[in-house]
Amino acid sequence: MKSDRRHELQQNELAIWLGRSVGLVKPYSTAILGVLLLASLVVAGLLLRNHTSAAQAGDEWNDYFLLVNNDRATTSDFENLAKRSSSSVKDWARMTSADRRLERACDLLFTNKGLARDELNAAAEDYTTLLASASADSVRERATLGLARTQEALGDLGDAVKTYEGLQTQWPKGPYAEKAAERMGALKTDEAHSFRDRFAKSLTKPPVPESKENIFSGDKLEFPPLPKGRPASVPPATEGTGTGKAPLKIVAPQTAPKETPAAKPVEGKPAETKPADVKGQQKN
Repeated sequence: MKSDRRHELQQNELAIWLGRSVGLVKPYSTAILGVLLLASLVVAGLLLRNHTSAAQAGDEWNDYFLLVNNDRATTSDFENLAKRSSSSVKDWARMTSADRRLERACDLLFTNKGLARDELNAAAEDYTTLLASASADSVRERATLGLARTQEALGDLGDAVKTYEGLQTQWPKGPYAEKAAERMGALKTDEAHSFRDRFAKSLTKPPVPESKENIFSGDKLEFPPLPKGRPASVPPATEGTGTGKAPLKIVAPQTAPKETPAAKPVEGKPAETKPADVKGQQKN
């Protein structure tokens, strides 16, 4: 009985508290409902935005991989993709553009040093921009490696060694740490500096001496003027002289005589036949 009475008193106290609370909140019910509705709209907007951003990022990644697998894609294509992208595709598109510039410049070093240097400078600028703007460590690590390789191709071996050292210090357990240590040790040798100097000299075009006897003038090919008139060492061609042999005679080709067709017999008149040799038949 006592427990039932205690339970009944507790229910009465709860009902009294609820009644008082409702009475206190009732004047502000409209404001509370407005706040709850606004919060619901904000949550729905955030969910919709995240869904739209995810869909947009998926489309941007599809465009990126289509360019990577396209052999005809140029650095301008990746730069345009980076400009219109808002996700992490922006950084990787710029990275790929810089990598392709570096690759093309290394091929041009053997044929067009001036154009190769322009491409290397553009690649170095792209890598530097990524290091300053990218937040992902994977992007910044990859850009540091690309910048070191670009400095090495430009012949700035001291700067390349410093960049490799920074890569190894900041990401000692990264995928490029071992490669950085290898290149850093190779660039510190005398052989590396000697090869750099010899390679630079081999790409320098030797000057062409300006001389009237030289048929080459700068980058153009010029030929000496041809002599006027007939050379004195060649005598004029005359019939029966010059070689000691009789001049060739042109003989007209012989043609076979044309066959005349046999006379056709006249219609209605029998063909004439020669009489047989009577004497020869009698002797037989």
